[in-house]
Formats: sequence, C-alpha cells, structure tokens
Amino acid sequence: MKPSPRPAPWAGMSPCEHFVQFYDEEAGLLDLLGDYLADGLRQDHAVIAIATPAHLAALDERLQADGFDAVAARWQGQYLPMDARATLAQFMVDGTPDPLLFHDTMAGVLARARRNQRKVRAFGEMVALLLAAGQVDAMLELERMWDALCRQEQLPLFCAYPRAAFSEGSDAAFHAVCQSHSRLLAA
Repeated sequence: MKPSPRPAPWAGMSPCEHFVQFYDEEAGLLDLLGDYLADGLRQDHAVIAIATPAHLAALDERLQADGFDAVAARWQGQYLPMDARATLAQFMVDGTPDPLLFHDTMAGVLARARRNQRKVRAFGEMVALLLAAGQVDAMLELERMWDALCRQEQLPLFCAYPRAAFSEGSDAAFHAVCQSHSRLLAA
C-alpha cells in the first residue's frame, strides 16, 4: 500500500499568508518553488516570480517538465517572471526601499497579474539579495512592506533565504526575519 501524498506546505494557507523557507541546497528550494508556482497555474492563478536570472531559468525548466508552457503563460499574463535585481532597482533610493516607489512598482505588476480577474500568488528573493549585500535594515524594511502588501492585496507570498547568508552573529536578523513571516516552511 502506498502512503497518501503529503499535502503541499501551502495547502490551506490564508490568501494573505507570508511564508519563508531557509534552504541549504538550491535544488530543494527550486523543487518546492516550482511546485508552488505550478500549483498556482493549475488553479488558474497568476503567479509572480521575482528571482535571480539563474533561478528564473531553472523555474522555466521545472514548469516545462510539469507540462506548462512558460512562454505561453507569460504572453497570457498568468506567469510574470521578474529579475530580482532589476526590480529592486525600481524602488531602492540611497540603499533603502522607498515605500511610494515600491507601491507603484508592485501596483503595476499586480494590475498585470489580475488583468483576467485571477487570484495572485508570488515568490520573491529580493530580500535575500539585500541580506547578501549586508543591507539588513533595508531587508527588514522590505519584508515589512511586503507583509503590508500581502494583507492589503490578499495575496500569499513565498520568501526564501539561503541559510548560509546568516553568518555568525546574525541571530537578531534571523529572528527578525522569522518574526516578519506568518509561517516557516521546513527545509
């Protein structure tokens, strides 16, 4: 007898869930993230992926392997892959995320995603880029902005950080990241 499949970690989450995963291996993150995005596409949600170019390419491969035409989903406005660094550049001012520019940037993205009255889910790793650059205060401010946006727009957001980005002595930053999310996904 085969064991029943485990439900996806995001099954049953609220529409404004803001969850995080700390990962050691990128392959595991990309598998989980690919499942999260594919699940959204299956439910006819629009999915936004704000990630590094390498992660976006790997996600395209995973979506293709899952039977999705990532190019067609882009053209239909159902899959919105965005370069994390380029997106950050749209709202960072003097090393700090500007709330008005962030709102304007994300409002435009959400308007495209909701064009066909779809529910939206998102993934973002801009915060991980800020942490890697040593911009902890900017990272925490961006987490707060995302959290407010998730509640306001009723959309789930999946964040991910490489565990190695939290060096010795960064316990306070790690704790603050945990506190800024509603749920922690197991690695």
